[in-house]
Amino acid sequence: MIVHLWRWLSFDRVQAPRLPEEPAIVLAAHYNGLLDGFVYSVLSPGLLGVISAQWHRTALGRVLLPGISVSRKKDRKQGDADGGNLAAFKGMLGALKMGRSLLYFPEGTSRLGAERLPVQRGTELLLRMARTSLPDIPVYFAAAHYESPTTWRSRVIVELDGPHCLPESKTGLSEWVADGMLRAQEKALARTFPPRLQTVFIGRRIFAVMLMLPVMPAWLASTLAIRRYADDTNVISLWRMLGGIPAVFACWLLWLLAAWLTGCFWILPTVMAASLMGVAAWTS
Repeated sequence: MIVHLWRWLSFDRVQAPRLPEEPAIVLAAHYNGLLDGFVYSVLSPGLLGVISAQWHRTALGRVLLPGISVSRKKDRKQGDADGGNLAAFKGMLGALKMGRSLLYFPEGTSRLGAERLPVQRGTELLLRMARTSLPDIPVYFAAAHYESPTTWRSRVIVELDGPHCLPESKTGLSEWVADGMLRAQEKALARTFPPRLQTVFIGRRIFAVMLMLPVMPAWLASTLAIRRYADDTNVISLWRMLGGIPAVFACWLLWLLAAWLTGCFWILPTVMAASLMGVAAWTS
């Protein structure tokens, strides 16, 4: 439920195919920070994400995207030799054996744009373990195409390449993965978004802004969060959400106080309904 709500708040629409019900490994190109997890989760309701320890050290990260935590070099604490990753990879293999599909980001970090980052060594470890224990496991490559990746309520298209069988060769796995992600990305970028009627587009935005006037401090909070915490374009959308959503709840609390002081108890549900309708009306 939390994942569906966050996806609805973040994106206007996510178009994606559905994975077959059989367990599979999904190797996904990484673009837009933590928000990629909500986009790719459309592929399958039971898709189990592999999330960085950076996010799983926070209660919010564990609630928003529960899954298997892995430690990248920049996530590891001093004195933590391997980040507990061996146990994590065994957990991934166990999940596949139990019939779960696995979402894995071979690059380990995200970057907006068509240029792909190097495939990390953990990807080869996962595929070698899978080839030993589950040689027939299908592998899919996935890529997302964001219409407006740094704004709020963007449309997104996800494309799959596969299924593929794991290669028998013990060498060249990283190159095989990189090629697969590029193929998926080419498919995604080749897709175009339906054109919007400009008058309807502008009208929806004006209507949305009017509905969200009671929680307008959330816009300021989002802007401040981006300026303070977003160190690159790939996390701008994330910090919009992390700054704006708590501010909306704070505004609702203030309207609750106003309703209690004035005795006009209709104020809070009206403001909440208007805010949610504003979200639904807004589009990027």
